[in-house]
Amino acid sequence: HIGVIPWENKISRRLGFPMKLLDYASAGMVTVATNIGGWTELIDKEEIGLLVEPIPWDMMHGIIYLLTNPDQIVKRGQRAQRFAEKQTWDKSAEILLKEYSCLLN
Repeated sequence: HIGVIPWENKISRRLGFPMKLLDYASAGMVTVATNIGGWTELIDKEEIGLLVEPIPWDMMHGIIYLLTNPDQIVKRGQRAQRFAEKQTWDKSAEILLKEYSCLLN
């Protein structure tokens, strides 16, 4: 019911979007991820999981919080699935085109 992304705070991890987040979301799973910046902000924005500090103690507390609050697993899991359904190649291409346009202007 709970996916985890326990990444260290490194530049390559902040820039590289984890496909496992979309895998978890498409299965309706809530995600506990380390708050390293970059892509992790969308977890809070979309309310599809919990962000914790990149230390084992915080990861454990995030998981325990969800296990003791099953309503949050359901709520955030449903939001995650809706989020995953909106992620399409057309949307990705649109975002990329917008960024390239900004660079050219």
